[in-house]
Formats: sequence, C-alpha cells, structure tokens
Amino acid sequence: MMQASIHGRLGQDPRPIATKTGKPMTTASVAVDVSQRDSEATLWVRVVAFGRLADALAKHAKGETLSAAGRFELSRWTDAEGNERENWQLIADALVSARTVRPGGKRGARGNGSASTAPANGADSPTLNDELPPF
Repeated sequence: MMQASIHGRLGQDPRPIATKTGKPMTTASVAVDVSQRDSEATLWVRVVAFGRLADALAKHAKGETLSAAGRFELSRWTDAEGNERENWQLIADALVSARTVRPGGKRGARGNGSASTAPANGADSPTLNDELPPF
C-alpha cells in the first residue's frame, strides 16, 4: 500500500454503486498523462470513493478535470478469456475538481455546496478559495 495523488480527466461518467451494507460508493476512470523521456503515455487509474466523497464524485461528468489523493493499489486478475490483467486503483481520501474554483475568483458563501472537495473523514474543511484573500 502506498499513498499517491493523481490529476487527470474523467474518461466516462462516474458510476455510483451501493455497497452490500448500503454505504455509497462511486467508481470513475481517470486518464493521467505520464511523461517519459521522449514521449507521453496515458495511464488509466480507477478511482474508488466512499461516503461523502462518493456523493461528490458522482456529481461529475466525462471530460471534467479531477485530482484525487489516497491509497494506490495494483489489482491483478484473469479475465474470461484467460488473459492476465492488471489495473491501478486509487482509494480516495480527498478529491478536488475544476468545479472547486469559482469563476471570476469570487468568494461564495460557506456551505453553499459549490465546491466539490470533501475530506474522507466527513469533517467540513475550507476549500482553497476560502483560504486565499480576494484580489
């Protein structure tokens, strides 16, 4: 298990699911550009979010920019045709999206729901815009 953060675009609309215990869970596929010496490649990372983070992630759409931080895991399995497969997934502790930034740099009222950031522990925390003074 390792901690990591990623930044990329959603490759499809996030998929909300309920766990067996009824807890909200949402999965999404994020395209992350990976720079290599003379080329760039795209790494597809599955983001899995639970609780309030799942609700925040479910409100996004294909093509939107998303940053996520959490526990990075490699899953390996054999598909129906017998091929060995692997997939990187990030179990999210925090999410930040382009929706967090308010147009024109204006500050909104606290608690208006305009920001998509949500801490995994369920506590309310300020967004980046709440901490910066207005220009």
